[in-house]
Amino acid sequence: MATVAALPAEGYIFVEWWEDGVPISLDNPISLVMDEDRNVTALFEEVPVVTHTLTIGVAGQGTTDPLPGSWSFLDGELAVVTAIPSAGWLFNHWEGDISGSANPVIISMITDMSIIAVFSEEVPPEQYALDISVVGEGTTEPPPGTYLIDAGTGAIIIAVPSDGWRFDHWEGDISGTDAHITVVMHQHTSAVAVFTEKPLFKLEDWLPQEPSQGPPFPEFLGIFWPWYTPPGAEFRVSNLVISPTEVNPGQTITITCTVTNIGAEAGSYTVKMRGDFMAEQSVTLQPGESK
Repeated sequence: MATVAALPAEGYIFVEWWEDGVPISLDNPISLVMDEDRNVTALFEEVPVVTHTLTIGVAGQGTTDPLPGSWSFLDGELAVVTAIPSAGWLFNHWEGDISGSANPVIISMITDMSIIAVFSEEVPPEQYALDISVVGEGTTEPPPGTYLIDAGTGAIIIAVPSDGWRFDHWEGDISGTDAHITVVMHQHTSAVAVFTEKPLFKLEDWLPQEPSQGPPFPEFLGIFWPWYTPPGAEFRVSNLVISPTEVNPGQTITITCTVTNIGAEAGSYTVKMRGDFMAEQSVTLQPGESK
């Protein structure tokens, strides 16, 4: 018994065995009974190359990779096609023998295929004008001016007062007193930041007059100085100093004075002040003593 195997070269396939011009078997390998001389032939055929054509087209402004046209692929080969829109256009979807919007798209080439990359023109977002201005001394972030902003976008504006000024409120199409605002753009909008000058109070240095009269504080402060003289002691107040003499709201001032016991006996004296504040301080002095 002899065993014979047929080995096809690359690009060929085994077909069958022949002996004396007659096909005898499709088996491979084949077993032969050697009871006589044998003359067998292995028949091979070239493997046919199967290809398919992929035709690519475009609709709208754009191209593809590979470029639009006809391309040949082996049977079962994967074709990768990418849609590339032109400026101002967007890839929308595929048409032809495929559908969907995957990009790139992968196609298994088992038959001829025709596809079209469809592009649509890009529509710019709707925009509205934001006009920012100021009244008084100050600015804004962003600076005053007109800005085009996409519809539905929140625009942040910050009011920044100059020295000696304060932000007061917003006018125009918006309102409120918060210096930091967000404006959602649903229409053309005007925003006016209104600044007002900070008030400046002036206090004067002065010396007190007779104790019974009290010191001449400016009337708008509403300050008075009550006097109390214990028996046997008499007090005089001098050297009243207010510092600083110009203040902004909320700023601290210091008020000092000298109390002298000009009486014959020791005694106590209380200095009291009242206005938008209450303050008092007591001293006990010997005759002739000052504090």
